[in-house]
Amino acid sequence: MLAEQIATIIRTRLPDPLEILFDDVGDLPSRADEVARRMAATMQGDDDSAAVDAIARLIGALYPGDAPFDPTAR
Repeated sequence: MLAEQIATIIRTRLPDPLEILFDDVGDLPSRADEVARRMAATMQGDDDSAAVDAIARLIGALYPGDAPFDPTAR
């Protein structure tokens, strides 16, 4: 389920806009599914450091901005 959610976000934020610009993105959607499965497995795995790195990489790639990612502390 997490992998499906990540894949949906990746496909929406990356290949869809690229397809608008370039008409064809080749196998990028299937590669997005593969990356999503790997990232989800890492996030749900036992290595907390690797999970944090995967989350930071995903957020940085999908939600780039001029300011650092700084979620509100709870």
